[in-house]
Amino acid sequence: MAALPDAFRIEISLGALDAAETAKIAAQILDRPLTDTEATPLFEESVGNPLFAVEMMRARSDTMPVGDAQGGMASKLPPKVYTIISNRLAQLPPGARDIVGVAAIIGRAFTTDILAQASDLGEDALAGALDELWQRRIVRQTDGSGLAFDFSHDKIRDVAYAEVSPLQRRRLHLRVARALEQASGDAPDAASAQIASHYEHAGLPAQAAAFYRRAAGVAQSVYAYDDAIALLTRGLVQADRIADPQERASQSLALQLDLAPPIRIARGWAAPELEAPLRRAVELSRLAGDTSQQARAQVSLSFFLVVRAELAQARSLSEELITGLGPLGSGTYSVMAWTSVMGSLVQQGDWMAAEPAYQRAHRAYDEAQHAEHASLMGGNFGVLADAWSAHALWFRGHADQALQRGHETLEVANRVAHPFSQALALSYLATQHALRHEHGLTLYYARQAHEIAEQYHVGYYLAWAGMLLAWANAKQSPSADAVVAMQAAIEGFHPTGARLRLPLYLAMLAECLGDAGETEAALAVLDQGFECAGRTGEHWMDAELYRLRGELLLRSSANLAEAESSLIEAIEIATAQRALPLELRATLSWTTLRTSQGRASPHKVVEAPLARFTEGFDQPDIVTARALLAR
Repeated sequence: MAALPDAFRIEISLGALDAAETAKIAAQILDRPLTDTEATPLFEESVGNPLFAVEMMRARSDTMPVGDAQGGMASKLPPKVYTIISNRLAQLPPGARDIVGVAAIIGRAFTTDILAQASDLGEDALAGALDELWQRRIVRQTDGSGLAFDFSHDKIRDVAYAEVSPLQRRRLHLRVARALEQASGDAPDAASAQIASHYEHAGLPAQAAAFYRRAAGVAQSVYAYDDAIALLTRGLVQADRIADPQERASQSLALQLDLAPPIRIARGWAAPELEAPLRRAVELSRLAGDTSQQARAQVSLSFFLVVRAELAQARSLSEELITGLGPLGSGTYSVMAWTSVMGSLVQQGDWMAAEPAYQRAHRAYDEAQHAEHASLMGGNFGVLADAWSAHALWFRGHADQALQRGHETLEVANRVAHPFSQALALSYLATQHALRHEHGLTLYYARQAHEIAEQYHVGYYLAWAGMLLAWANAKQSPSADAVVAMQAAIEGFHPTGARLRLPLYLAMLAECLGDAGETEAALAVLDQGFECAGRTGEHWMDAELYRLRGELLLRSSANLAEAESSLIEAIEIATAQRALPLELRATLSWTTLRTSQGRASPHKVVEAPLARFTEGFDQPDIVTARALLAR
């Protein structure tokens, strides 16, 4: 063919195979149909090129490693494919051969301006070399202006990259990084991940770490939390390679602090992988951080500990931060620290002390801080403070004020249009309705929380809302399947690393088991709840755990004296904690026992707690109590 004059040559362009055709031709090589797990990657790797598909199947275990764009040996090619592509590149004129290597360094896609800055060719020589590559279908034009190109196949780019010497690669990566920076001007964020990668392979870890951090910020701004985590992790690897100790510590601290928010959002406030970077950030902040970084590290670790139900340690850390901030400390960190203190008090069952802590957080908050909160920690702490404190209001008997605060919280979250904060506010509001025993409204708000958390990959609130949905469904339609769903929801919560509110969730599971007639299993779950509360100091549900224990024992009629003892214990705990709704609920359960034994009229027993309510008269327990007294 090579000897034939051009007039006798006919070039026929063959289109790429589709996925089904690629699988079919590969099946002929294997003498069997391909599985989906074989066919999909084959099509993605070959992009429908028949030769590549055939040779890749023939050489499944006989491959040649090729240095990829990350400088490693990730891409593997069959020797025949490598040789064909290498020979094809070897036939290029010198200018085109040089430029194809530079283009491969840039990436699969490239533009002429970056190519010009990274190469040594003049404008005319560059245009001629690019035209040669285009004529030979090594590259293809991707825009109408002739300024943007990409390689016609990944494998061509892989081989072109592999054939650039290691020394030249580093030199060219540096030139490309600088060209991309220059082309981006004052706003290099869009290209920051690409710039970071080039600096990494140019052997400049300080610059690479800084740009990986910027790239993570871009990813997080579009809710790509897993991408942000991956970029920050790569940045930390680069930071560890910085020779200067002070620079290394400074960059490592900034990256560790930035790593916490996307992990917190995507995987949970107490995700196991969060502990190491947070403790390292606290350590580094004391060595190399400024006041703001020290505060951020402390408050981040404090909330990790709160949600892991290490309440005493979390509260101590937050109080230490508050002392360090002083009376005129940073508004942002004051909001966060006081919210942590308040949250710990709520979960410990000290609702009277929680309200003053909430007021300190509330006074320090301004909605203008939202962007700062979201950037530093991933969520709006004004929303968190309001939502959490609403639970304390409910326990104190201020049900209407609690609902009002919960709805105002949701309005703020919607106004700032922040999905993590919206899922948070909805989860707390759904929980408030669960505490009130309003199953339909629990479902209503939990569904919304679940939808937002699922859409934006907010792992902690996805798991939390899932438990509320399972419980409310089970209360509306008790069954063995409903119990299984509730158990699965709690199991799905454990990977978040959270232990906070487990007494509540276990109480909910015990309710579901009791409703399904599985009394012994329900009592065993309550024992877990008691153990958890005793171990963590999370005593906010103690009265309810004792009430449920008494209810279950009453249903079984196995030991009425023990049932009564549990109910009296529930009343005494609720009274001591000033938890008026739980006192009334336990009193109603105790009244059921006393009435069944014909021991006393319910009026005197129920009237005392009922009379202390000044609002929330539409709650199911109050409606029940009033109906009982009206008989």
